[in-house]
Amino acid sequence: MHNKIGIKIIGANSKKGLKNVSKFLEFIEKIGYRAIEIRPDDFDLIEYGNINEKFLKEVVKIIEVFEFEISVHVPIRLNLFNKEQRQIHEKVLISSLEICRELGSQMLVYHPGRYVDNVEFPRFGKPELSRDEKNELMEMEREKISSLAKKYEDITIAIENHRPYLDYSPYSYGEFIDELIFQVKKINQKNVKITLDTGHLNLSAKYHNFDIIKAIKDAKPYTSHVHLQDNHGITNFYTEKDKGEMLPFGRGDEHIVPGRGNFPFKEFFKIFNDYNGMYTIELSSRYLVKEKIKEAYEYV
Repeated sequence: MHNKIGIKIIGANSKKGLKNVSKFLEFIEKIGYRAIEIRPDDFDLIEYGNINEKFLKEVVKIIEVFEFEISVHVPIRLNLFNKEQRQIHEKVLISSLEICRELGSQMLVYHPGRYVDNVEFPRFGKPELSRDEKNELMEMEREKISSLAKKYEDITIAIENHRPYLDYSPYSYGEFIDELIFQVKKINQKNVKITLDTGHLNLSAKYHNFDIIKAIKDAKPYTSHVHLQDNHGITNFYTEKDKGEMLPFGRGDEHIVPGRGNFPFKEFFKIFNDYNGMYTIELSSRYLVKEKIKEAYEYV
């Protein structure tokens, strides 16, 4: 395999904590990993939209010792469909792009807009928007992403497919590969692509009853980044949060080691046999332990 295999890394928000990050990086480098993915919110790098410049320098100092290729994942709460606090959400996105530059990263993983943000499900319930209202939000997102893609030409903004929730889906166009492709094509910038998340796709395909193999084939030409993770394809309620409690029943977005669930990885790798991007193994934090980190690398 010619692709660089990466992994989502643990975070820290102090100099003392960064020592553990350094040990973690040494460990995964010895295994064979050649790429890492960082979430700014795991390092407290963004505070009310502003970059914590001092601590970012400390993070850079730790990481630059290694030769990892780096991807940056926007904070999970970022939602460009949020009209109530649009300004701060846009500011967080810009800060994420600036962090990419400081880290020497050319890949920003971006979660697409949600008609109702996940954490707002209890307040608003299932989204009840008209097609015109949804189109307006998607156009608003397109304009912002397009303008930023032009400004940050050295960084690919890769829009990630979403997973569904019982009772609340569809809450984002990102649950559907065809709509995600439509959005990327409408933005029409060479550095705006797709992050294909295998676990999310497994859940969406089973919940919305679409052909997962066709979805993989359709997404491939637009994909510049891949999240490799697995699950058993059983959509959960939003209120189910504890992955340890859900694991015995195979529920939800488990983020377990690839090959332990039922995502069709054999067919996936055949389709992606000439893919030249990064593969990021995205294990849940509870599974970022030595045995599982090694197992995931060996499987991929």
